[in-house]
Amino acid sequence: CQTASPGAPLPRGPMSVAVTGAIGVMGAALAKVLTDDGHDVTALTRRPADYLGAGRAVHADIGDAESLRRALDHQEAAYYLVHSLAAEDFAVRDREGATSFAAAATGAGLSQVVDLGGPGADRDDLSEHLRSRTGVEPRLRDGAPTPRLAAGSRPAAGRAGGGRGWIFGQGR
Repeated sequence: CQTASPGAPLPRGPMSVAVTGAIGVMGAALAKVLTDDGHDVTALTRRPADYLGAGRAVHADIGDAESLRRALDHQEAAYYLVHSLAAEDFAVRDREGATSFAAAATGAGLSQVVDLGGPGADRDDLSEHLRSRTGVEPRLRDGAPTPRLAAGSRPAAGRAGGGRGWIFGQGR
């Protein structure tokens, strides 16, 4: 996968972008920012009739390869924000979902899938859920051009109100 050099300008202009996990906190915020920036956002969800967020809702289920292929058709890029928090076998589901999504993204010809991963796996203080995210990144990366954004919770410089927030940086 190609990555921009530090300081190089990012490509500008509206894109067709799919967002998984658009019903979650991070996905909803991302869909709104992308829409506000003029991008054509497609929110992938199992329940499009219930979706109230930014962009256009389309049915897709990470466990259903055909629904993913249909939903990713005509998209240029996608953000992968899926995490099976409620499932007993969440680590297995996350890995299988990432594999299916990468295959569908490649089949649809997406130029990029962006993975929002958690802090590095080498940390001792990670929960079982955050540690499971380390199995997702290689599956996405092996199947589609995928940069990883690593998220960590620490004071966000310049954040209004001085609260805690997510800091994003390119992962390894």
